[in-house]
Amino acid sequence: MDERSFLIKVGGPAIEQGHIPFLLLSQILRGVQETIHIIAAAALEYDLRQRIRISRELQQACELRRIFERPGSYELVAAVAAPKSIGDVADIGLLCKDRYLDIIDNLTTDTPAAQACLREILPDSTYRRRVFRSISAYCPKKGDAWNIGIGRNLETPLIALTEDLRAAIQRHLNVAMTEERVLIGDLVHIHTDENRMGIFYAPAQRVITGSYEEEIEDFVVNKLREPIQVVGQVQLDSRGLPDKIVNITDINEIDLSPLELRAIDDGEIRIVFRAPLILQPVLDEAEQEISISCLDLNIIAAGLSREEALEEFEKDFIWLWKEYVLADVDGLSSDAKAMAERLRNMAQQVDVK
Repeated sequence: MDERSFLIKVGGPAIEQGHIPFLLLSQILRGVQETIHIIAAAALEYDLRQRIRISRELQQACELRRIFERPGSYELVAAVAAPKSIGDVADIGLLCKDRYLDIIDNLTTDTPAAQACLREILPDSTYRRRVFRSISAYCPKKGDAWNIGIGRNLETPLIALTEDLRAAIQRHLNVAMTEERVLIGDLVHIHTDENRMGIFYAPAQRVITGSYEEEIEDFVVNKLREPIQVVGQVQLDSRGLPDKIVNITDINEIDLSPLELRAIDDGEIRIVFRAPLILQPVLDEAEQEISISCLDLNIIAAGLSREEALEEFEKDFIWLWKEYVLADVDGLSSDAKAMAERLRNMAQQVDVK
């Protein structure tokens, strides 16, 4: 075993001479892979809305592979994929494999020092809860005729994932937590005598209430029955979803007015559109984001605001331009050549001033 590998061992009465039910094996291996993906998203500080989107590139970089199996109880040596750099992380797969082992080691230790270490590895409480919930999914329940251990290598003792660990994780998840959040929802009611307001938060399918400062009352009243963006300290329920707003620090309108994009400049290249590109921001309350799309180019960019979505759109357009227009024509497929032609028809590159 090398530094990219670790051991998964499943034992107990349900495992006879290394034979393991397919459904149980699938549950465990799929669960471990999912945990690695969530740790990777946290390491890259992906914007965590209600659904984590794991890119194809990240899936490949963190893919776990069977190396070999050992006789006896079912033992499998798994290894993370070859080194791959994503963002500022030089080897995202190895980083996540090491963090995974550190997380389960500290989870099973359950001391104040271990809890502090877990907060250091996963500082975002929402990611921390998702990782814990993911691990809980492949811990045995009370009465299960199998057990599981994870090993850093063939020589060190296994880290046992037990029914007690599952129970400890559930206790942790049931503790109410608060954190800074940005929420989008329709302003459905206002109590001006108490300076309280409520927004319908689609991901949780509930009205979430909070108090606002009196000086913004006119703004709040004028936005009744309209979508708004609320920033503040939010109490989370056992599922990690907002339950109530403890302290509102900012309230913003949702701007969905059309955009006319005339040029894009990233400091390296400047692209000028032959005709203004009209973009229509769209609010998705379920995903808690504003998106801007250009289906002709297969671009769907999203952000917490109209400005963030536009910034992501511009990044995607620049990437397409460099990937297709500036690429060696001989190395492009027919579909890629068609994309390059489509981009050239829309815009042209000019000197950066």
